[in-house]
Amino acid sequence: MKPLRLSAQAFGPYLERVEIDFTKFYETGLFLITGPTGGGKTSLLDAASFALYCKATGGRRDFAGMRCMSAPPELPTEVEFDFTLQGRAYRFRRSRSYKTNRRTKELQAQESHQCFTLENGEAHLLESGAESAIRRRAESLLHLTCEQFSQVAVLPQGEFLRLLRAGSQEKGEILRTLFSAGIWKDLRDRLQERSKALEEETRRLSDMALTLLRQAQADTPERLAQMVEEQGRRVQALGQEAGEAEKRLAGSEKLLRAREELALLEDAKAQALRQRDGARERLSRWEKAAPLIQERRGQAEALRRQAVAVAQKETQLREQISQAQQAENARAEAQAAARAQAEQEAQAARLGKQAAETARRMEAGRRFEVQYRQAADILPSLVAKRASLEKRLASLEEWEKRRVALEKARQALALAEKEAGETEAAAHALSRQLEGQDTLRRRNAALELAQALGESAPCPVCGSRHHPAPACGAGSALDAKALENLRDAEKKARAAAQATAARMQAGRQALGQAQEAFEEQRSACGPQPPSLEEAAQALAAAKAEEAKAQQDAKLLPAARQKLEKLQKEREHLAKEEAAARERSSALGAKAAELERRAKETGDIPSLPELSRQAEENRLAYGELEKQGAALLQEAQGTAAELERAGEAFALAEGALKKAEQDLAGFAAPWQQPPELPALRQQVQALHQARLELSQQLGEASSQLRGQKAALEQVIGMQGKLEALSAAYSRVARLARSAAGNNPLKMPILQYVLSITLDQVLVSANRFFAILSRGRYALRLMESPKSGKAYGGLDLEVLDGASMLPRSIETLSGGEQFLASLALAFGLSDVVQAHAGAVGLEAIFIDEGFGSLDSDTLDTAMRALATLQAGGRLIGVISHVSELQGRIPSRIQVSRDALGFSHAHVRL
Repeated sequence: MKPLRLSAQAFGPYLERVEIDFTKFYETGLFLITGPTGGGKTSLLDAASFALYCKATGGRRDFAGMRCMSAPPELPTEVEFDFTLQGRAYRFRRSRSYKTNRRTKELQAQESHQCFTLENGEAHLLESGAESAIRRRAESLLHLTCEQFSQVAVLPQGEFLRLLRAGSQEKGEILRTLFSAGIWKDLRDRLQERSKALEEETRRLSDMALTLLRQAQADTPERLAQMVEEQGRRVQALGQEAGEAEKRLAGSEKLLRAREELALLEDAKAQALRQRDGARERLSRWEKAAPLIQERRGQAEALRRQAVAVAQKETQLREQISQAQQAENARAEAQAAARAQAEQEAQAARLGKQAAETARRMEAGRRFEVQYRQAADILPSLVAKRASLEKRLASLEEWEKRRVALEKARQALALAEKEAGETEAAAHALSRQLEGQDTLRRRNAALELAQALGESAPCPVCGSRHHPAPACGAGSALDAKALENLRDAEKKARAAAQATAARMQAGRQALGQAQEAFEEQRSACGPQPPSLEEAAQALAAAKAEEAKAQQDAKLLPAARQKLEKLQKEREHLAKEEAAARERSSALGAKAAELERRAKETGDIPSLPELSRQAEENRLAYGELEKQGAALLQEAQGTAAELERAGEAFALAEGALKKAEQDLAGFAAPWQQPPELPALRQQVQALHQARLELSQQLGEASSQLRGQKAALEQVIGMQGKLEALSAAYSRVARLARSAAGNNPLKMPILQYVLSITLDQVLVSANRFFAILSRGRYALRLMESPKSGKAYGGLDLEVLDGASMLPRSIETLSGGEQFLASLALAFGLSDVVQAHAGAVGLEAIFIDEGFGSLDSDTLDTAMRALATLQAGGRLIGVISHVSELQGRIPSRIQVSRDALGFSHAHVRL
């Protein structure tokens, strides 16, 4: 895979679109990605990884983490990456835009994921859709996951130098992370967990079997089987005994039922005899009262005839009462008509008064209607007056705001001028200090070398580890780290000075704009503008006058509507008054007619007298009816009782005959009837015996079932224990071997890592032989350096000059750098091979050059040139300024005053 083009927008620190053409570096093969720390160098590689996998390098950040925080919603985040692979060109594109939801008014993200093939400058869609589909397409093409791509395409040089110098334990952790070899540690842990689980399960089953045997009171499964057989025989014997007891009980119960049936028949006959005698005595008593029935019926008939005569007299009284009632009603109606006539006269008078009051209210309403109409007429002029005053007040308020803004601009400019002076002075002081250090280091280079020496560290000139007389010089030169810190501080101070100067210039422009706006608004306010307070008071008065006019104008339609309502009300009252007087005349005529009809009724007793006579007649009739009904009821009751007594006697005679027949037909199973209490006591004793045998049989059967179940469980557990023991033996042996209890005395993770590291060294030595001109080779030590170290992961150097192994620490700084660089390239090749990936024709080395001296940096550049000659495109990511002179082709990353990054290709 070889990159062609990279494009990004609103991505990381890059707000504006950035586009990198990698084909410009094909001729040189080696280029530099340089810029300030934190400027966005690694973000370019994040963009390439994001286009392929929708995640930054290492798989740590997604769209939310990589979008430029200052990007406006309308600017989408976009990345595109073009590359060639096995003779074909591809383009991967990712984008996220934002749209406002019409319903919720919130921003909603919309993503687009696509990949294309490029042919003759044209893009042909290969796949689009979900993020995961495009990611799987990248993985299928490169045969690398996002994490593996980050490992083989971006080589963190410092990490491989640490890998080279690390001991076995630390080296094991690094390799496990790089190769994702934690699976072997997980395998060892899972084997140990499985072994422990099988051991615990074996112990648990064994304890359960022991518990079951103890509960069954048996020492061994054989003893438990013998107990089951003995208990079975006991249950069988108890079952036979219970069957015989059941037969004895059935015979006794049958005899008891027959004896109880005979006792019931004898009791039924005695009861029927008593009932027959009682019925005979009752029938005899009611037969003696039979002559009174006809006598009572005759007396009831005579009383009925008297009641008929009384009823006829009541009819005459009703007619007289009706005539008297009509006359009384006519007089009452006449009086009611007279009262209604008086009420209608009073109502007519009230209606006349209401009509006069309505006329008065109409007059007042006309006066209000005139007032409201006048307010509506002057309202437009009041509105225009209020608008004019509001405009004048707004103009005065804007003038005051611009005056305040002018004062703030003056204060901000003063503060910016002060900050600019301070930052410029600080930057100037740091620049002078840096220039002094550079002059001092040029005058005393030996002093710089002497200050870099450490105890037991090899001399970069002679290689000796002893430094009896280091050089001394005048002045106090800073070490490389302090000098680099001073340079960073000077750059930051210069950037701060530029920023404050920019703010000062912006403040001057803002002050000029504020002064111009103030003068413009002062001209707009007129030659002699009033004060804000006077303008506000005038506006308040105009608003109050307008509000009063608006209120009166709003009442005009209601006033006119009320006048119309009062007019209709007055007309209605006049009509009602006339109708009331007509009704009064009609009621007077009706009252006279009713008085005439009341006088025509003639001379009859008064209504109260007639009512008294009718009440006495009604009471007499009721008394006669009551006496007759009582006599008739008495005769009927006596007859009914006589009839019921005869029926009861006949039924008692039949019941007695039935009881005698049942007793005569009883078949006794004995010659002499047994005593009932003794027979019942015998049956109860047999019941108790059968119950005791049933309980014994149930307990014995339950015990037998429990023993059988325990025996089955114990036998089943024995089979499981045998299988578990075999499995535990296999798993425990594997767990011990994976943990290091094997002939090599090496855990499985260390064994796998040693094989992997050996493959890495084979590939790395091909590069190291080129870089060291055939002198050095890396190899695994045959035994660990200490008893506590992991075996199989310690490295040493085979020196071709002496053909003897050497420690890594004996190499010079430049040689260690070459070794770590070869190790990085070797590891990249092995990771690709393990993933089944195609070859990566471009590799980026991230940092690692900041701590190199000039000689080592020369060696590194020559090594990179040698490796580049093999056809790879190598990009070096570094902020070291010295590399810019050594690698002319570069991607220059910079940041503007607002903090946004920009990248340009420079050849």
